[in-house]
Amino acid sequence: MGRYKGKYERGAGTHEHSSMYERTELSGAGAQRRDTSRPSRQNQPAQSNYKRKPAKKKSKMPTAVRVILILLLIVMILAGAALTYVYFMLGKIDRSEFSGDPGLNIADLLANEEITDTEDSTEALNDIWSAYEDVKDMPLLESGDHIINYLLIGSDRRDKSSYGNSDSMIIVTLNKETKKIHLTSLMRAIYVIMPEGSGHTDGMLNWSYAWGGPELLMETIENNFKIKIDHYVTVDFSSFEQVVDAVGGVEITLTSAESEYVNSDTSTWGTYAGTQTLNGAQALSYARCRKLDNDFKRTHRQRDVIEALIRKVGNLSIGQLQDLANVLLPALSTDMSNTAILAELVNVPEYATYPIDQRMLPIENEAGDSYVGIIYKYGAEMYSVDWNTNLPALQEFISG
Repeated sequence: MGRYKGKYERGAGTHEHSSMYERTELSGAGAQRRDTSRPSRQNQPAQSNYKRKPAKKKSKMPTAVRVILILLLIVMILAGAALTYVYFMLGKIDRSEFSGDPGLNIADLLANEEITDTEDSTEALNDIWSAYEDVKDMPLLESGDHIINYLLIGSDRRDKSSYGNSDSMIIVTLNKETKKIHLTSLMRAIYVIMPEGSGHTDGMLNWSYAWGGPELLMETIENNFKIKIDHYVTVDFSSFEQVVDAVGGVEITLTSAESEYVNSDTSTWGTYAGTQTLNGAQALSYARCRKLDNDFKRTHRQRDVIEALIRKVGNLSIGQLQDLANVLLPALSTDMSNTAILAELVNVPEYATYPIDQRMLPIENEAGDSYVGIIYKYGAEMYSVDWNTNLPALQEFISG
């Protein structure tokens, strides 16, 4: 039989039962005690006083907020898709590195030059080296955040196995403070001092490209003209025609002699004296022409074409820009990352509104009417530079 023991206490008008019941069972010869515990009523809500709280209603997101979030999501998806497409297009840029051939000898480099029997200009060369000693330790004009100097190299490489020449070299200066673009042509036959450690001492400016590619060319320009070159962009002339055609041609003003030359060179009769739109073949013929006058006039024509291209790009439609990218990007080689290119691309419409001015070095021949400062080295004709006039002129030009 079992026995229950409980304890009751009377409170103020209420009864509180004990929280523990003990049950004792006896069996057999001995007694064993077994406790069975029940949950305390203190841990249970009083049935008479307990009221269930109503469940909270889930607040609904306002319709306007939901619409905005959906639109933002769509924009993010589209932006991501657009960014992916842009990076896909930038992936078409030629990222192969052209490092030149430091083993090329002077005879190789002079293969396409007119060799004279004139002796080396020893006295003039001594004067150049003496003047160079005065400026060689001059610090570079740092470009900073508001000035960026791009070296645009027009190469006549026919394929990636040939060294080619830097047939055209133009420093494109983007001055974001003055909101101007400056184009500075460098004569390919400028006599320069090669940087220490290059394995060479002196020679034509474009030899540095053949010896060490764009990197040595940039270093040589910095070494001689004391301005920082931030990036290079190389364009093969073999693709130049397609680039011009992709933008719908460029507007150029031709003289009567120039129009006759272009017509004869392209075997067409589509140009005339005056302002007109040239197609790719006509623009290339115009830019490379030097038989009418001289190399100095040719660099002026090249700057005219570059300026016309910059102007034209700013007015292209989305479809035309895509056509241009499909042609231009595979023809480009540059040291700029895709991220750096993308950062500048968004500003192209603004840059296209900047006024553009032009300059040529050496400034002694800027007018292009006559040859000034001719010297001879290795049997080749080169152009000397007066550092005391050229360096300040260049630095003032790109800073103004």
